[in-house]
Amino acid sequence: MGAIFSEPLRRALPKVEQLDDDPPATTTTSSDRFVTCTFCLDDIDSGHKFVTNCRHEFHHQCAEPWFIRASTCPNCRQKVKYVDLLTWDPFEDSARGPWKKVHHIPLPTYETSEESDEEEDEEEGVPAPCARCGHELDEDLEEAAVCLCCEALFHHQCLSDSEKAQLDGATLNRCNDCEQHEDE
Repeated sequence: MGAIFSEPLRRALPKVEQLDDDPPATTTTSSDRFVTCTFCLDDIDSGHKFVTNCRHEFHHQCAEPWFIRASTCPNCRQKVKYVDLLTWDPFEDSARGPWKKVHHIPLPTYETSEESDEEEDEEEGVPAPCARCGHELDEDLEEAAVCLCCEALFHHQCLSDSEKAQLDGATLNRCNDCEQHEDE
């Protein structure tokens, strides 16, 4: 399986170096609520971010490599039909808060069903990617954990301390992403 982006679509995705290096300085209050990027585990509180059609959010520079080679959400594994690129603008006053939409990027769709993709992966022995870092898991899945809620797979070293605390063998009841969505 190759990259999902055609060359024109790759050119449509803004490269990290094309974006402003210095987003406007911001001040935040305790009432401001930031989402955590599941790739780097830092708050998404300034700069640029991707928001998927399934409403998951990631730092642009963290998620760009993922969306160049995959058409599923790294958090929930839903098909990603588009990503919106937003930039931090402290003067923006909208329903998105201080985030201003810069680009709406439709992603390619496939004619094959999810089931046939999964069968192909199993036949080819392609290891699944970690939902947190995007890197492939070992084929034997010895150092992998699965969330019972969203069925996402994680490297043990990619789990947060709270996730490690609830780890039961190779399973955890709810990953941080599922916990966060339950709170919303």
